[in-house]
Amino acid sequence: MDVRLAQQLERQNNTYTLAAAETLTVAQVLKNEVIVVGNFACTLPTAGVALKGVSLRVLATAAATVVGVAASKAETATLAEGDMLLLYCNGTYWYSLGPTTAA
Repeated sequence: MDVRLAQQLERQNNTYTLAAAETLTVAQVLKNEVIVVGNFACTLPTAGVALKGVSLRVLATAAATVVGVAASKAETATLAEGDMLLLYCNGTYWYSLGPTTAA
């Protein structure tokens, strides 16, 4: 089995919940498919070869959550409660595939 596919299958449905403002590590992103944030900033790790091809969902559980994206093309997104931000790393940059808003 392809190593990248094995990593994707291993992280499927894994969720990491932030308890305070935090800069995520490469290990946290590689281990978890969904990052849950409350009313504070979440900063992505710098894009690199280890993150090439990784997608990530950031789910907001509180209003006015800000997701700050370091070294990326996604810049900063402000999410409302229930919004989800879809992100993709090409190994050089993080790209925002757009927030989805709560119904």
